[in-house]
Amino acid sequence: MLTDDVLEMLDRSGDAEAEAVESQDANWLLSYTRPLVAEVRRLRAECARLTAKHQQALLDLGHEQDARAHDIETAANALMSAHKDQLRAEAERDAALAALRNAAPAFIAAAREAPASVRAFRDAEVPPLPAFGVPTVEALLGDEAVEPWLAPAARARLASPSAIDRVAGAGLVRRLWAPPAGAAADVFARLVDGGASPALRVDAWARTLAGEVAAELEAMATRAAGDLEDALEQLGAVHAEAPAQLGEVVRALAHRRDDLESVRAVLRAAGHDAILASALAAVDRAAEHATTTLAAAPRHPGDDLLAAVSWAAPDAWWGQFAAEHGRAARRPPPKETD
Repeated sequence: MLTDDVLEMLDRSGDAEAEAVESQDANWLLSYTRPLVAEVRRLRAECARLTAKHQQALLDLGHEQDARAHDIETAANALMSAHKDQLRAEAERDAALAALRNAAPAFIAAAREAPASVRAFRDAEVPPLPAFGVPTVEALLGDEAVEPWLAPAARARLASPSAIDRVAGAGLVRRLWAPPAGAAADVFARLVDGGASPALRVDAWARTLAGEVAAELEAMATRAAGDLEDALEQLGAVHAEAPAQLGEVVRALAHRRDDLESVRAVLRAAGHDAILASALAAVDRAAEHATTTLAAAPRHPGDDLLAAVSWAAPDAWWGQFAAEHGRAARRPPPKETD
């Protein structure tokens, strides 16, 4: 028989052999898993790099996607409203143009007799500015069908010697272009397929403006906004001293406010609109304080530009002067989303 001492010695020998086997298994397992761990770490690093690259690409495309989304929504709104509205008859258009031509002498006379601040606002000299090119109406609109008033209005501004007016002409196309009801479906389909649009063309041009040009344009527009604010603050005096002139004076101020909004649209695409935005907010506060006087001003239902504003931006105070008896005087273009 084996003694207890012999049995204990055999047990210790077995434990040592087991520990040796376990050590060999652990070394084998480590040699197998180390390459797997290294590969997992490499794949994680590659995923992080690709994620960062993808996020940067999204940021780069963000601005263009925003502009395209605006155009698609504009065209979609035009498509939805096309079955409710028809193009104005040629006779109505001729009557509206005749009314504008007939009103021109009264407008000029009223402007000449307006307070000094309004005349200074209208006739302000443009300071020297580095030369910059502006696109033509044809380049901005391409082959797009447009409401009849838009191209002449933009062309007149783009041909102006005033730098602010030229920029406003491009911004006018950016803000208020909308396809006529009959063309809405085709425009919508083309935009969905990634086609160009007037808004994208204006944004592309705005981004080519040199930094010093954009900054000086913003400074000029900000000064013009200050003049407009002063003019609004003096409307009460115009109403008291020359009430018959109030309508045309207010109309001129409404047009200038819209021009500054168009300038802001261009400068926003160029990345230089923060100061101007603050100045325009002050202008709008002055208009709010002059609510009683503005409410007394007659409306101009034949003014195509203000009518377009009243439909594209219903909250814009200067668009209300196209309304008559609380309703707009003409077919709405699609609502802008700027």
